[in-house]
Amino acid sequence: MLQFIRTAIGLVFLLTASVCLTAQTSPKKKTPYPDPQWESYRTDAGTCLIRHAADSALAELLPDTTARKVAGATSTGEVSYNREWVPLPYQMLQYSFPGTRTTKMAMGDRVMDVAVLDQVGIGGVRTMDPNAFASTYRTMTKDEIDDLQRRMEAGFKNMPDTGTTQRQTPEMLISQIKKGLVYEPVSGIGDKAVFDVKTQTLIVLTGDVIFSVLVNVDDTWQVNLKKALPIAEGIFKQCSPKK
Repeated sequence: MLQFIRTAIGLVFLLTASVCLTAQTSPKKKTPYPDPQWESYRTDAGTCLIRHAADSALAELLPDTTARKVAGATSTGEVSYNREWVPLPYQMLQYSFPGTRTTKMAMGDRVMDVAVLDQVGIGGVRTMDPNAFASTYRTMTKDEIDDLQRRMEAGFKNMPDTGTTQRQTPEMLISQIKKGLVYEPVSGIGDKAVFDVKTQTLIVLTGDVIFSVLVNVDDTWQVNLKKALPIAEGIFKQCSPKK
């Protein structure tokens, strides 16, 4: 339970902090993966994924042509690869394509329709204790969220008061947790897998390595999951030992 709470806070912190990173925080050298304490679980696919991520070669596992097909795009998309300023285990190769979806955005007293890009990507290659996957990637219950909120509020009360932002922090974090951290179990791929409904990302475990497949081309997560699965299957096929 405690480990899951720490993970939940860590994920929210990561989402909040990622937008604040700049080139000044760029590591001069590639971040090594954690010590190989779970390496006895390592699979050929896991070794392959780590090698591609460390070599900044994720495009070999998800080329533009594949991403374009998944998105139903007719032209090459914009490519972003945050390898210059994000630690290696959190790097993501992402393709963005013009789509047909829009979202409402308030601009003063006006509400405008803003285009939503279709997105396809892979990344998040990192090691973890395979026995902790199920307890880490699961939806928190209401009682767990309420307990977490009480713990956070108590912790912040014991800190020096730095103003309104600090007082609002527990409520802001809990709000993000309630909106996110919704994981749907997925079978038939890897050792274990879930679909993160908040980020529209398929998270797959193979041995002691996890990786993520982002597909956000539809407003329903079920459609995005259906399109993400062939990408993950293709990665396993590419990373299988050649006979």
